[in-house]
Parts: sequence; structure tokens; C-alpha cells
Amino acid sequence: MQSRHWRGTTSAVLALSSGLAWMVGAAASEAATWLEKSIEVQLLPGGDVKEQHRLRVRMETDGDLERWAKYSIALNTNRTLESFDAVVTSSEGERRKVKRKQQDRVEYSGEGIFYDSDFYHVAEIDGLAIGSTLEIEYHLAIQPYHPTDVVYLLEDDPIEKLHVAVRGGDASWRFRIDGPAEGISVEALDGGVRITGQGLDEIDPGPLTAGGSAREPVLRYSWGGSGSWNDVAAWYRNLLRDLPRSPPEVRELSARLTATAESPREELEAHLAFLRQKVRYTAVEVGIGGYRPSEPGEVLERKWGDCKDKAVLLIDLLAASGIESYPALILLDQRRRIDVEFPSPRAFNHLIVAVPESEVEVAEGDPVSEGFLFLDPTQTQGTARWLHPGVQDQHALLVLEDGGRLVRTPTLPHHERANLAVDLQVAADGSARGRAGLQVEGQRATGFLRQIESLPAERSREDVIGVFGNLFPGAEISDVGWQEEVSEVPAARMSLALEIDQWVSGLDAGSRRISLQLSSLEMTPETRDLERSAGEPIAYPVGEVRSLWRLQLPAEWCPPKASEKVTENELGSFRQSIRQDQEGRTVIERTTRIHRRWLEPVDHEALRELALAEKRASKRRIRMSCPDAG
Repeated sequence: MQSRHWRGTTSAVLALSSGLAWMVGAAASEAATWLEKSIEVQLLPGGDVKEQHRLRVRMETDGDLERWAKYSIALNTNRTLESFDAVVTSSEGERRKVKRKQQDRVEYSGEGIFYDSDFYHVAEIDGLAIGSTLEIEYHLAIQPYHPTDVVYLLEDDPIEKLHVAVRGGDASWRFRIDGPAEGISVEALDGGVRITGQGLDEIDPGPLTAGGSAREPVLRYSWGGSGSWNDVAAWYRNLLRDLPRSPPEVRELSARLTATAESPREELEAHLAFLRQKVRYTAVEVGIGGYRPSEPGEVLERKWGDCKDKAVLLIDLLAASGIESYPALILLDQRRRIDVEFPSPRAFNHLIVAVPESEVEVAEGDPVSEGFLFLDPTQTQGTARWLHPGVQDQHALLVLEDGGRLVRTPTLPHHERANLAVDLQVAADGSARGRAGLQVEGQRATGFLRQIESLPAERSREDVIGVFGNLFPGAEISDVGWQEEVSEVPAARMSLALEIDQWVSGLDAGSRRISLQLSSLEMTPETRDLERSAGEPIAYPVGEVRSLWRLQLPAEWCPPKASEKVTENELGSFRQSIRQDQEGRTVIERTTRIHRRWLEPVDHEALRELALAEKRASKRRIRMSCPDAG
């Protein structure tokens, strides 16, 4: 699979490939210059592929030296490195070849995905200096799992000369340039394509810009098959055909798990809970095993497997209970979408399960779309009600008995929430004492719970304090606690005690012009970031954040006037209300909701409207001036 090459440490590779962050900003642009980027692809008659890669890069900054200190090439058992040569040329013209002992193999498997690379060839590049040039040439021999591939054409640095050529395609050859392609020339060949460019700028999208072809040009090509999603589904169905299915031990387990179930939905929940809690996720992928699952009986015996192993085992367990379900190929990614115009299994990196809505009871808010309930057995928390945001609002290819069907998974903003609740007793001197709690649901909760499981308690305590410290600068914090909450959707709660001195302003005016500023949870982007992404598609998280303040003010103070302000449009809403409750407390509540994930340039103004409303409310002081104030 052609992709941008990883540079830097292996830990950086792992961090960047997880795809599980709530929102990842664009990386800062560096200044290295690609003097040449050349890729030659030869499609051979027997189905094998030969690739030649050549690059020359000039180091311009200290940051370039660090980024290029290691160069990694993704490999697997069907993608082998035939040769690798690297030469560093100093600014004075002295050439030095990178030695073989500076090259190593690093094992790697992606988190949550059914196929990535089994290992990387990593070359350590020393002797780099500003003004020096790194030249790398290598050759790959590939036995493709499917006759399709992709090349990302640009880089994070400018390219002086680009050359990409694919040759040898058969009568079914086809290609597509996806994404912005300014400055690139495309020449169709007989059974191939040639792409050239000169003086190409680096990829410099706005910080909110979606990933993949939304931010850069991509060459997709295929040289076999009918070029349809049915063809892709048939390819995957053939991989499953010879797999021993529904062994006795699977049927026996299903009977035990559902012995007390009173409905198909309870049976489904029992099977899903077993897969999520008792079968550990482990990515072990060898060759075509990156696509073909292990035998369900084997997965059950060893109690571990990757996403496709767990998905197929769940399908067999459900079948033992008489519940029909299907494999669903999908892209697990919060920044990218598949290209629906170019069918290919390489569009996907994950396998989940789709259950026809007619098979089980479903309720409002379930992850249901186009007649199917979607389940991801690799998730470790929550019930069938929750689906990870990375597979929400994505196209999934259902592998049916008689073909394939491309459907869109649901968007579930009501499951991704953060609620801040603050109760404070405000004294006449402007100090405040009380408690604050933060409840997170959905992906935020899974990230927090995974973190506290792996860290010492003191470190977790510091992290919780850090979250609240941004909301209450200068506060004295004590009695810190946190816990997982049992819920259909993953949930966690954090709480602590607060003491804040000199919190209220204006006391020097004889308690007549008193005001305070309340920090709140925010969901919308900074308007400057939105402006930097102008004209580009945006991938933005959906969900809800709510901040609720209950303030017991001194009796002699004048509480703020009751009011409600609402900004609402097709993307979501922002609401602020100020009121007095039955206990005489001043209650200030702010809620932001966003319910659409993929935003085209035409949607930017609606997001900007929500962002301005939310930011203005956070910055505006709450005034408690009495009517007779001079």
C-alpha cells in the first residue's frame, strides 16, 4: 500500500496511527525541500508488482535533522524490500553512504485496525546537517492482496520535482485523482498513468481540515476486477468461505451466555459483553491474515484476537442464537472518509458487525442506520448502545450472502458528552468555597479510564487537578476523586473541593458593581483556526458540553437578571440561561451541541456563528449591579 513514509521514532508511528484522539490538530509545517520525489510502479502480468522509489531531500532547519534522523518503510510478508540505498551529501559535496548496520526491522501492529504493516524497515540516518542532502532509493516486490493501490502525491514539505508513473495495467485498468491537485499534470497512458509537477507547495491545511484526500491529492488505481463494491464484497466473502465456522464449542458457549435471556436483544447484549470483556484485543497479522480472520473456535480457545477475529466470532455466536448478522468493512478514523467513487478494500482498516434491525429490538438512540444495528466488539466498555465516534458517520461495506451494500453508519452526538457542575458558596469578601464535578461520557470517558488504568494513582490525581486547574486558575484544590460509572455508554466522573480567594470583582465599589467571569467547557473551535481552514472540508467532533454553576450569593448582593440567549442553526446550538432556583441560588447554565461531523466550506459560517456565541458568553462577565447603582 502506497502511503506517505514515516519518519522519526517508532513511538511516533504508534502515536500517529491510533486514530483515536478526540481532535488532532495539523502538524506544524517544517521547511525541508524535496528536490525530487519519484515513484515508478510496474504491474506485472502474473499479478505481482514492482516499485522503485527515489527521493532527494535538502535539510533546511534543525527540525528537519530530527525528522529525518530515521526513515521507515512499511513492509509485510507480501511486501518485501529488495534493495535500499541511502547517501548523505554534505553542502561541500562530500558523499557518505548509510551503512547496513544502521538499518533495522521494527515490529508493529496498529491499534483497533484489521490490517496495517507487520513491520518497518528503519534506517538510521546520521551525518545530516543544515544544507546537506539525503538521497534514498529502494525497490519493493509486492504480491498484492487485491489489485488496487493508492499513492499520496504531496508531502509536508515543498517538492521541486514530482514524478509518479504506473504502467502495465490490463483491460480493467482505471485510475482516479482524488482531492485538490493544483499544479499537478496528469497524463493517461495505455494501461497506466504519468503524473508530474514542479515547484509544488507543502501540505499546509488549516488546523481543522479533514485528513486524506480532503487535504492533499491522492492517486487511486486498480488493474483487476469489475471495479464495484459488489466486487470488493465478493473478494472478502471468498476469504471467509474456507474458514471453519460455528464449531460446537461456539454453540455451547452461546447457549450458556443466553440461558437467562428473555429476548433477542438480551441475547445480543450477552454475546457482545462476552466479546468486549472476555476476549482480549491483540493485533497479530501475518500476510493475508491481515484480512482473513482466524477460526472462531481458535479465537474462543485462546481468548484473544484482532477486530476481524472478534467480529466473526460474534457473528457465529449470534447465529447460534438465531440472530442474523453480517461483517461490515469500515474505516476507523475521525479525520478521514473513504472515496465512495473508487471501490477498494484498501479504503477500510476495521471490521465491525451489522445486525438487521428486524432481528432484535432497537430503541431510539441506538447505533442504527439504514435498517442495521452496528456493533463493534473491539470496544471494551458500554453496551450495544454505544459505537465509537471513529466508526460513526462512515460508509461501511456490508458483506452479504449475495453481494455487497454500502451504507452510512449513524451519528450519535447524544452519546458524546461532558457535564461540568459547580456548587459554590460565595462570601461577602469575594471568596468562594464548594465542590466541582465533571462527568464525561463516550470517547472522552474511554480515554480517561484507559489512562487511569495504566498510571499510578498520584499521576491520575495530578491529571484530574490539571483538568480543573484550567477552569479555576489560582484555586486551592483538595479531596480529589474519580470513578468509572456503570452505564450503557462509557462514563466516568471526577470531583474535588474548591477554595477560591478574590474570585469576585468590584467589591471596592461598595458591592454595587460586582461581577464575575465563569470559565466553561467549550466545544467550538477558535475562530482564527476556522479562518485558517477556510475553503476546506472540516472534520469536527460531534457531541455536547454543558457547564452548570449554582452560586449561593450573599444576601445583600443583587443577583443577575434572569435571561436566556440561544443561537441555533443546522449544525447545532449554543444556549445560556441565568435564573434563580427555589433555594435562592443563582444558576448559570451553558450548553453547546454539535450534531454534524463532516463540514463542507458552505457549513463554515454556521460553525463560526456557534463559535462566536460560545466564546462571547465565556468572555463576558456576569454583572450583579443593583438598580440604584450610581
